[in-house]
Amino acid sequence: MKKLWKPRKQKIIEAGLHAGTIVKVERRCEPFDYTDIFVQIENSELIVKWDAPSDISYKENDEPSTKLAKFLHDLGITVQMDKDIDLEELLIGKKLNFMIKNEKIMETKRQKIIEAGMHAGTIVKVERRYEPFDYTDIFVQIENSELIVKWDAPSDISYKENDEPSTKLAKFLCDLGIVQIGKKINLEELLIGKKINFMTKNENTAKGLFARIVDGTVVLLQGQK
Repeated sequence: MKKLWKPRKQKIIEAGLHAGTIVKVERRCEPFDYTDIFVQIENSELIVKWDAPSDISYKENDEPSTKLAKFLHDLGITVQMDKDIDLEELLIGKKLNFMIKNEKIMETKRQKIIEAGMHAGTIVKVERRYEPFDYTDIFVQIENSELIVKWDAPSDISYKENDEPSTKLAKFLCDLGIVQIGKKINLEELLIGKKINFMTKNENTAKGLFARIVDGTVVLLQGQK
């Protein structure tokens, strides 16, 4: 049977206060680690999406410090620290009230600049690329922000005879307390989720002003292994 197309008018969800039910929770890792939460509008088939970086972090006084942690807090969901949780089980079926706004597909905005200086953040992505050379890119999300800064190095992890690191990537790992000589290692497993302190500087490039992590300034936040 031949498939046909049926033109129809786009259904627009009006901006304002709505009620709805969470019907789907999905975690995606490309290009960054994000969580998507889908809410079906009450008495409607329309779906609206809310998303946030997948980091669920809290301050020392147990106040939420990330967007996703604040979302869970607003729903009265208390989580146990350092334990895996299933957001699908916790959220799907929850009925909630919320405000929505309609956004244009394209919007001009000012470039957000990461100020040069000391920062804290979480490693959210590790990627190896082979063109034009074999490099490893490490992406760090600035604490309490959606801004991402990148650090990169040739993918060679080498050490001297006395076990001191001799390449840029080996020194980066050593600064984080990771030394595994003569073994195959998975950098995504070792690095993603690590919370670090680091220094940034701003560099002018052909594409504009960009922040870079200064070599040798990366250290683990206290209390991490």
